[in-house]
Amino acid sequence: IRVSERTAERLKNQSKPKNTSRTYRNQRDLFEAWCTREGRVAQPCTTATYVEYVAELIESGKSPNSISVAMSAIRTW
Repeated sequence: IRVSERTAERLKNQSKPKNTSRTYRNQRDLFEAWCTREGRVAQPCTTATYVEYVAELIESGKSPNSISVAMSAIRTW
């Protein structure tokens, strides 16, 4: 079945607690900013971009939990 983009977004947002949606939105904003600085395209996210971003998070000292949240936010975008 096909649903409109608006309906899909509404259903996606309702399936997660508001804090999760806010956290994911923040992580995606950070990822987009990084992509802009690095001259990469955020969407669609290539495997190379994804791996480079995760490496950047590791190198910057982010906690494993923070990295996991960022990865989930990007994967579910």
